[in-house]
Amino acid sequence: VCSSDLPAAVVRAWNIVASVGDVSRTWQAVAEADPPLPPAAETACALQLEAAVERATLWFLQTQPAEVPSTEMIKALAAPLGDLLPRGPEALPAPAQARFHAGVEALAAEGAPREIAARVMALDNLADLFEIAEIAAGLEVDRAEVADCFYRVSDLVELDWIRDALEQLPAEDRWDRGAAEELRRALATAHRQVTMEV
Repeated sequence: VCSSDLPAAVVRAWNIVASVGDVSRTWQAVAEADPPLPPAAETACALQLEAAVERATLWFLQTQPAEVPSTEMIKALAAPLGDLLPRGPEALPAPAQARFHAGVEALAAEGAPREIAARVMALDNLADLFEIAEIAAGLEVDRAEVADCFYRVSDLVELDWIRDALEQLPAEDRWDRGAAEELRRALATAHRQVTMEV
């Protein structure tokens, strides 16, 4: 994507992944909760959803063709996501389940009902689910099998720890930010390659 086209591409990607993930419905559950959520809980849920969509948007920009119409992309991504997302945290390996439940408890500690917190946290792995579906389609294998392999590879090499470390790197200018982004991109590529070869 050319730098001049990047803002439009980001907006397009954001809208596509938010639509596929039905993020607006989850946010509606947060905003219209009865009784209303405390402001701290509402803010925590909003930030969690924003981070999930941001990761999925980055995945989209790095992996998906820019010339395909949005409606076609939404249809292409919605079908596999509809298969993977309902499997819930029980389908994740133990460490990933622990992260899910820790996220739910963190939102609940701010005052969010656990049912709503679980809906918010269910979208935390949106980018991963897109990646899993992409790998499964390329290999023509079962998505559940790829999901299991994907998360086990992540746990084996402690990818979450590496990602967190990258997030903590100082980024004083655009060169620092660019270098960190290249490292994140290389990490995602390596994760995909190892998953495909296992």
